Amino acid sequence: MPYISKYIIETTIVLGALLIGIVQFLFQDASHAVATIAIFMAAGTRIAPAVLRIQQGAILIRGAFGQAKPTLDLIDSLGDAPIVVNIDDKVDTAHEGFNSEITIKNTSLTYPNKLLKAISDVTLDIPSGASVAFVGPSGAGKTTIIDVLLGVLNPDEGSVLISGLPPLFAVAKWPGAVSYVPQDVLIAAGTIRENVALGYPPEEATDELVMSALKVAQLDGFVATLPQGIDTQVGERGTKISGGQRQRLGIARAMFTRPHLLVLDEATSSLDSETEASISQSIHALRGSTTVVMIAHRLSTVRNADIVVYMDAGKVLAIGSFEEVRSSVPDFDRQAKLMGL
Repeated sequence: MPYISKYIIETTIVLGALLIGIVQFLFQDASHAVATIAIFMAAGTRIAPAVLRIQQGAILIRGAFGQAKPTLDLIDSLGDAPIVVNIDDKVDTAHEGFNSEITIKNTSLTYPNKLLKAISDVTLDIPSGASVAFVGPSGAGKTTIIDVLLGVLNPDEGSVLISGLPPLFAVAKWPGAVSYVPQDVLIAAGTIRENVALGYPPEEATDELVMSALKVAQLDGFVATLPQGIDTQVGERGTKISGGQRQRLGIARAMFTRPHLLVLDEATSSLDSETEASISQSIHALRGSTTVVMIAHRLSTVRNADIVVYMDAGKVLAIGSFEEVRSSVPDFDRQAKLMGL
């Protein structure tokens, strides 16, 4: 579509030059007519690119507005909402009164414009301090159940409770008690310390808390080799560190507040097997004090989980230990054998 305007402008200049030329030759002498045509053509060739640039800018603005519209609509809808004043930015690592027990009861969700349910009638009790792994093929509903568990999505039916409260209420009441590590971690331009304590004031990012989090993520050894240690710059989007180190930095960020509920969505997918095994060992060591909920395709990662939940087509087909689920789900058993487990 942008090229249509280009052809129209060029055609208009040519036709305009012909029309002006005819008029000038009819009413003026040849030298005056040629000079007028020359000025018109020079002006036209200078104006045409500027008009095209304006048009291209208008197209970009229109496209960007389409992407920004949901955000602008959200801002408008929140216009009358009361402003939440943050009165306490201190890091709470005790989380007193928080119970990391999770209750999912008869929960179902269907995405807009979809006929099939993403998750269907899921019921699950996760005791405090347990390690739980959701497994199953792609599209089984694993990420959806995690989003519902965290309060990112509201179920159409059923309920989810964390420490006896809906997820968003629990997160608001006990900031830092629940941590989440996505598959794609966003790294900000800044230091390792700033990224681990992202969102907290600089004075709260003590060496003890930061190094404790880095140790769980198996980054403490790498940081020890850096001249500036935890105050080393990682670059825009973490360009100065590797992909695996960015992933581990995300895990360290989640561990900064010493959460009692840790949710991992393919959080070790970009790590090599040795590093993944080390981090998995560190995370499993948290059992008892921290409830760990994870999604992982590498079965070696979930082998030691207390509870394995096998999902397919949005439904829970089996719940139990790794060996119990393996014996009841042939596909899961076949995958385990292929991985030498």
